[in-house]
Amino acid sequence: SLVDERHLGKAVSIVLVGPTAAGIVGVPLGTAAAELFGWRAVLVGAGVLLAVASLALVKVLPRDVARGARAEPMGTASAGHDRSLVRVAVDATFGALLLVGHFQVFTYVGPLVTRVAGMESAALGGVLALFGVAGALGLAIAGPLSDRFPRAALPGTAVAFALTVLALTALDTRTAVALAVIAVWGTMIGLFPPVFQATVMRIASPAARGAAGAVVVTALNLGIAAGAASGAWLLENRGVEALAPVAAAMMTGAALGLVVSAVRSGGR
Repeated sequence: SLVDERHLGKAVSIVLVGPTAAGIVGVPLGTAAAELFGWRAVLVGAGVLLAVASLALVKVLPRDVARGARAEPMGTASAGHDRSLVRVAVDATFGALLLVGHFQVFTYVGPLVTRVAGMESAALGGVLALFGVAGALGLAIAGPLSDRFPRAALPGTAVAFALTVLALTALDTRTAVALAVIAVWGTMIGLFPPVFQATVMRIASPAARGAAGAVVVTALNLGIAAGAASGAWLLENRGVEALAPVAAAMMTGAALGLVVSAVRSGGR
């Protein structure tokens, strides 16, 4: 309720700048700091920064978030009987499956890059940096895309995301091709989460947006955890070559589910 619904996509993208910047800057910086000072010192430093950020949020955020905003206050109706939550649950399930597929592969991007694409292990840092910068580009696109095409952004992004992971199945030792596919893949993971979150929040009625937000966060975290766990099983039992095909099949099915959901609901 801090922003007008017409700018919801942009607002979600702004909120997600922090996690994206953390992936681009924080991970390599933390790794370097751990080499110099040890991992305990890095965790203590991160804890201090989090405490400072929490205090800043308490100071900066308005006490009444609905003040000055045109959105209806949450809780004006019983979210438990809100019909909009049915589509929220459906789309969140498909979104979670897309993320499961992504993290099946991304969690083990090291073996993918070295064994399948044939790069040296020393190149992994550069590959991750490329992936992160591409993710920042996707994040920058996500807000305007979601606001400009509120009906088509999620299914369209989901299909593109699935096709990108499908392209990973064709990786070989041509470094330029591999880097291009990885860059597009990074763009997609920067693009998908904010579009997903903004669309689900639009689907939900004003009374159900609190519940919808919780569903989205749950879907994102389940996607990460289940993707990493199932990817580990695939890597151990089927080999690194199985990661991308299995993920692509799952993501293609989930993307088609989001397309059907959008069409059946009239794209609302």
